[in-house]
Amino acid sequence: MKRIIVFWVLLSLMAFNNSYPTPKHKINHIIYKIGFTEKVDLTKDLDKEAKDKTSKMLYDYMSSMEKAMTEVEFELLFNQKLGVYKTADNIKEQNLGYKMASMFFGGESIYIYDVQQRQVIMQVNKAGQIIDVAYPTYDWNITSETKKIGDYTCYKATTSYQELNYFKEPQDTITINLEAWFTPEITVPYGPTHYQGLPGVVLMAQNPGAKIYLYADRIELNKKSKQPIIFTKGEKKLSLGAYNKLLYEQRNTLIQRN
Repeated sequence: MKRIIVFWVLLSLMAFNNSYPTPKHKINHIIYKIGFTEKVDLTKDLDKEAKDKTSKMLYDYMSSMEKAMTEVEFELLFNQKLGVYKTADNIKEQNLGYKMASMFFGGESIYIYDVQQRQVIMQVNKAGQIIDVAYPTYDWNITSETKKIGDYTCYKATTSYQELNYFKEPQDTITINLEAWFTPEITVPYGPTHYQGLPGVVLMAQNPGAKIYLYADRIELNKKSKQPIIFTKGEKKLSLGAYNKLLYEQRNTLIQRN
């Protein structure tokens, strides 16, 4: 009789475990860091021994920003359907210098690329409201120029787009140039910020002529995770142009109040 009871207990436990399996998802993870085409010295024209409070604060701020640029990391999580890029939470002391350094490649925004929609969404938090900002779709020019980044052969791709510069008086149109190095060895269309939509993941990104760029420092493929990659839509959706106009109007409102 005892054997029968034990058998039914074990059978019940097996049925319970089969009914509620531990969720396992495979995700891919790339960590990016900031690189430099030449030495960046943000404090060279500032006085380290300045006596006045404002000059001392400016030196300390620029010094902390320069240090943060070598330490801040950005991460791309992706599977075959969705890619999510954001600033990594790798620094405990997130001071103003750190926040400004991270703004070069995304800041507090989250960038999402949905393969089905084929569109880059920048998700921002404005005064507690989550806004989805839709970037334009780029026509990338893929060249035959190659170089090795880590173990991967990468191809150079370039593109440009125009947007209205609301922050200049009088307002005019500016051209934004992008340069990306992608590898078709990892066949997903993701990358950092809006460097997306190519036939392979982007391992290096920059604006041509800039002194800094973003590069893949570590790549981990097919990691097991208990949490899937998800994207929750914002409360409001704007085009990139409409969002820039909103920022311009908010800035003018603050100026008028002061």
